[in-house]
Amino acid sequence: SRIAAKTSATNAGSPTPDAVRSSARLSARRPGNHSGHRMGLAPADVTESSARKGHNVSVSSAPLDHLMTNQNVVVALEHTASMFGLEPETVLTIVQVGLSQMARMAEQTPDLLTRMHAASLAAMPEPLPEFYARMRRDRALRQAIMDDHKATYGTMLETVNRAAGRAAGTTDGQAREVLAAVLPAIAQVMGQANGDGGMRAFQQQLSALQQHPGRTATPLHDH
Repeated sequence: SRIAAKTSATNAGSPTPDAVRSSARLSARRPGNHSGHRMGLAPADVTESSARKGHNVSVSSAPLDHLMTNQNVVVALEHTASMFGLEPETVLTIVQVGLSQMARMAEQTPDLLTRMHAASLAAMPEPLPEFYARMRRDRALRQAIMDDHKATYGTMLETVNRAAGRAAGTTDGQAREVLAAVLPAIAQVMGQANGDGGMRAFQQQLSALQQHPGRTATPLHDH
């Protein structure tokens, strides 16, 4: 796929009430529970970021590049690009920049950190490929995901949306929709990689996502 090729080239506390309600609403819309699916992080070599393809993006971190090549994340990126009629490179840039910005902001914003951690602990009601295939077909489900994102994060990510949209050459609103669609996959993959689900390990994961080549980065290990 174009995203898989792109990512290969670029190498790629307690839950708050809002976060808990958001996860509950999402789970209530689908039957069954498939939280046992493992989502390991695929290895990748680190080169330059998508700035080499014309996007204004900093060189991304090794763990972030690894995360972008995870099979479940690639599926989410591809379906999201199709859902919104965007180029795969645009979606990839939005997610890379947005997630790195979120990781940096979470260091200074305990409420954001708590909400992101809670999202990583929430079990998806079905395997991610099926979830994204349904989201692509079902506009009501897509809108529910947008609503859940807004309920969880409110206006906390406005600066993130601006930075991601600017880097990808699109609007703040488009960046917000892309991040809202892809973050459930990111949260699940990070949660599965965080062995016991502890906050400290999750903070280390986030710290690694904002690091750049030349600095010591902590990989997102799959257990």
